[in-house]
This record gives sequence, structure tokens and C-alpha cells, in this order.
Amino acid sequence: MFAVMVSAASLLLGCSSIEPDAPLGEATATTQDHLYVLSTNVWPSNSIPVCWETSGSFATERAWVQDAVTTTWQANSAVTFTGWGACVPGSTGIRVGVSDVGPHAKALGSALSGVANGVVMNFTFQNWSTSCQSTREYCIRTIAVHEFGHALGFAHEQNRPDTPSWCDQEQGTDGDTLLGAWDLDSVMNYCNPDWSGSGQLSEGDVAGVRSVYSAPAGRVDYWESWGDSSLLGGWLDDADRQLVGDFRGLGRDQVMFINRQPGGGKVMIVDYQGAAPGQVTYWESWGDSSLLGGWLDDADRQLVGDFRGLGRDQVMFINRQPGGGKVMIVDYQGAAPGQVTYWESWGDSGLLGGWLDDADRQLVGDFRGLGRDQVMFVNRQPGGGKVMIVDYQGAAPGQVAYWESWGDSSLLGGWLDDADRQLVGDFRGLGRDQVMFVNRQPGGGKVMIVDYRGAAPGQVAYWESWGDSSLLSGWLDADDWQLTGDFQALGRDQAMFVNRQPGGGKVMVVDYQGAVPGQVLDWERWGSSGLLDGWIDNGDLSLIGDFRGLGHSQAMFVNRQPGGGKIMIVDYDD
Repeated sequence: MFAVMVSAASLLLGCSSIEPDAPLGEATATTQDHLYVLSTNVWPSNSIPVCWETSGSFATERAWVQDAVTTTWQANSAVTFTGWGACVPGSTGIRVGVSDVGPHAKALGSALSGVANGVVMNFTFQNWSTSCQSTREYCIRTIAVHEFGHALGFAHEQNRPDTPSWCDQEQGTDGDTLLGAWDLDSVMNYCNPDWSGSGQLSEGDVAGVRSVYSAPAGRVDYWESWGDSSLLGGWLDDADRQLVGDFRGLGRDQVMFINRQPGGGKVMIVDYQGAAPGQVTYWESWGDSSLLGGWLDDADRQLVGDFRGLGRDQVMFINRQPGGGKVMIVDYQGAAPGQVTYWESWGDSGLLGGWLDDADRQLVGDFRGLGRDQVMFVNRQPGGGKVMIVDYQGAAPGQVAYWESWGDSSLLGGWLDDADRQLVGDFRGLGRDQVMFVNRQPGGGKVMIVDYRGAAPGQVAYWESWGDSSLLSGWLDADDWQLTGDFQALGRDQAMFVNRQPGGGKVMVVDYQGAVPGQVLDWERWGSSGLLDGWIDNGDLSLIGDFRGLGHSQAMFVNRQPGGGKIMIVDYDD
């Protein structure tokens, strides 16, 4: 079962970055065998409850502990620590107490379940390790990582039988299974010259926790809890908008938050490459400018792309109410307000007449291989034009680069119903975008990828019928999510399917470059990890972009219900 090694257990160190001035507490039992994960105490489920014996105080310190554990053990494995609220009579899982004594775990792994004060943290350092008073956050975070290593069932690294003779600090409960080679850099090793690794898992630690609890389907690359910052207060209401693009020309994506309720901020662009909270790179308040007046009504549309060929993204605002401006493209690289780079009024042209009805679709991508984005307008009402691609690099009105009428072809028959989905990406690795049509009604075609570079009708580059494969069964329900990005760093886009109904698969990444059916590159089932628990509820948001500047797409999950995590960026590149 266990193939690699990391030892973990209770940290018996004080809080100095060089060496402790007092030992941390131990897991109490001892054995005669010198081995390092206690396999009999591995938790039977990867979802492990945590509660606080004292929850009415030390809110900041408790948040440090949760964040430290979440961004280390949880981020690097399929383990999810859940709850983090107040313990009640009968609470199972890890019960964490707070006392001014040496931090310790009373047992290893699942033997802690339901044990009152099973893990004890020190938040004040008035009596124990007083040197930590000047570096409390560092000490608390570092100790938390060590103690939760014990809580996962890991013993001290220096207790291993293959420990060098010069490292003679054996303490606490031993394990019964070695995982790989002895690791000086482990957070569980007292002989680590960097005290407990400063709370950062070593490569051996990561390999070890994954060998016991499996690797995560995704790796948490950014985490922000409710309470960490008030930055997004008032920006996540039901009517607000969140857009993704490289608006500032940074070579990575940012998130544009649009507050549609007058008062306070109106447009905010946040860069999430660094530590939480994100860095505000653009701010525009209500009252600073009337630029967006009449462009943010309920029926209006906002599209993101490099429409002007500037090497960065702009926002296209479409006012669907006749009168005034109809299409406006705004560049947000500079200071507020944004710079209008394209303007078309209602009356300037009849080009979009019949293409902006409620049921119509507008898609963005480089469909024509021009090196910049165009807009594909899909008229779902039979009669007149059916598909139109418009290039907006030049003067108004936009230039029609592709036109297909409702009688020209039956290609899209049955693919444009209300429940059907359309995704945009370079699924086939052609160096330009295609459209993936997903027919959710059983019968006929199920997945079709169409290339629109040539003349009408578009060229079918992939076709999968209902009956060819059961791959997407259970992934196309009404409330499921289908997302597009280069999650696996392949240089082309894949489709991510998120099944929001518990049971079966939860997250699946599929590559559609080859033959039918698509190739599954990543799969996470319900129950294997609690990573997305609480992040895919009704009202929550999922955004796709290269937020961290990794050269491939990540998924940003936004939990709009106060409590727990608020923003989590997950990297799905194996």
C-alpha cells in the first residue's frame, strides 16, 4: 500500500527558526518497532473532520492553523480537513485544544478521532517557548503543520531505524511502515536544520502523504478564507459580473469584478499571482466616470477577448436596448476610466439586427486564425442568418468574416436547443479556436467540434454520437458545469466536466485532439477527496484562466456563502 517515505508525527520542538528552546509534546504511545507511518491508524476516509475545543477566541490564530494545514497537507494530497467549527459533545475527527503548554498530539492518525484535546496548540507562548512571542504567526503555522502530520498518522522521521547515528533525538510513537528514504528535510524531522521545515513540506513529505492518502485530483495553488480580507465585499452579489482576461497586459489572467449596484466601487481588476489577498491593479468607483452608464443593465452582455489585436484582452460591452451605444470595446491597461477603442451606436449599422435576442448566443475566440479574437453570433431563431463571425479590429461596423444562413446547411440542426451547450477552445490543436457543440438530448450526435476557418458551413473536426461511448453519462445534467482550458499544459484546450450531484465522478478532464471518444486525462470521484466540497454549490462561481502565470489554465472556485474558504485556485496539471 505504501511505496514512498515521509515520516510525520508530533513536533517536539520549540519555536526558533534555528533550534527549539523547548520540546513539543509527543504522541503518547510507544512501540518497539522503529518504522514511520502507523498504517493501522491511517484514516479510513480522506475527508477528516476538525473542530476546536475553544472556538470563541483566537479567531486569527485559528485561521492561521487552518490555512497552514490546508495549503500543505491538504493541498498536496486527496485529504480534506472539514468543519473547523466548535466541538460539540460526540464530535469525531480531530479535536484541537489551545493551551500554553508544549504543542502535542495524544495519538497518531485515526486513534485521535473523538479524543478531547487530541491535538493541542499553543497560541500565546507566555510559558512555553517564549521566543515565539515575537514570531507568533510563524511558530503557530509551523507547529500546526507538524502536529497535523501526526494527526494523519505519521511518526517522527528521526525515529526510523535507518536514521543516521548523529541524529539522536528519537521521541514519541513509532510507525510500522517505512516510506522511502530517510528525509532530513521532512517537517517531521527534529534534525532538520530549518526548524520543522518552516512548515513547508519537503519533496519526501509530499510523496509520503500521497502514497498513503493519494494525490489530489488538483493542487491548491491559492487559498483565501472568508475573514482574511474584505477585498471582495460587495463584489459577489447575484447581479454582479466576474470576467477573466489579461486586461493589464501582464502575460497572465486577472479577474475583473463589476459591481452593478451604484455606490462604492464599480470596476475592480485583481491579480492573483501572489499571496492572498489578490492585488488590485485597477479601481474605478461609481461617480468616477459615466462611461458604463447604460451598459450594465440585466440584459446587456460583456465579452472578453483581444478584439483589437493589442496583445492583451479588452471588454466588449453590448447594449441590447435600442438607443445610444450598441457595441463598445474598452481597454483597461491604463488608468481609470478605461479607454474606448471601438464605438458603434444603434443606427450606425443594421449588422446586428436579429442577432441579439434573448435566446441568441455570442461566443469569443480566434475562429478565423487571425491572431486576434472575433465574435461569433448565433441566431437561434430559424430564418435569416444562423452563424456570423465578426472581426472588430477596424472601424465600426465590424467586418463580417463568416456568414451562414438558416438554409445553407443542416449542420447545426439539433445542436442549438435551449439545453445544449457551446464551448470555445483550440480542442484539436490547430492553433486557432473551434466550437464544441454538446447535444444534451439523447439521440443523434452528442459532441461535435466544428472548425470555422474556411467557408460556410464549418468543417466538422470531431463527431461523437449518443451510443458511441458512455463517457459523458452523468456529466451533462442541467446543473453540471462544462469548462474549457489547457488544464494539462498540452498546448491545446481540454474540456473539464464537473458533476455537481454526489455519486460517481466529480471532476473529469477530457482531451479531444484524437479519435472518439475523448481521452480522460484526469478523474476525481465523489468521496476520493473533499477538495471541492462547499465550492460547487448553487450560486458559487467557477472561472478559468492562467491566474498564477504558470503557462496553462487553472480553475478558480469562488464560494459566495460566508464561512470557510472564499477563493481557491486549483491547478490540474499532473
